[in-house]
Amino acid sequence: MRFHDLRHTVASVLGSRGVNSKVVQSVLGHSNHAITMDLYSHLMDGMQEKAADAMEEVFGGDRS
Repeated sequence: MRFHDLRHTVASVLGSRGVNSKVVQSVLGHSNHAITMDLYSHLMDGMQEKAADAMEEVFGGDRS
C-alpha cells in the first residue's frame, strides 16, 4: 500500500462517517479547503442526502 492510498482511505473513512470536510482538510494537512474538496468530494456524495435528512428532521415536511 502506498502512502497516497492510506491518505485516500483516511479521507474515505472520515467522509463516510460524516466528519466535516474542514476537519478532513486539517487531518490530511491540506493548506486549502478547496484542495480537499477537489480531491475527495466524490467520496462525500452522501452528504447532500444527510443534509436534506437533517433539515427534514428539524423542519418536517415532504422533500419530494
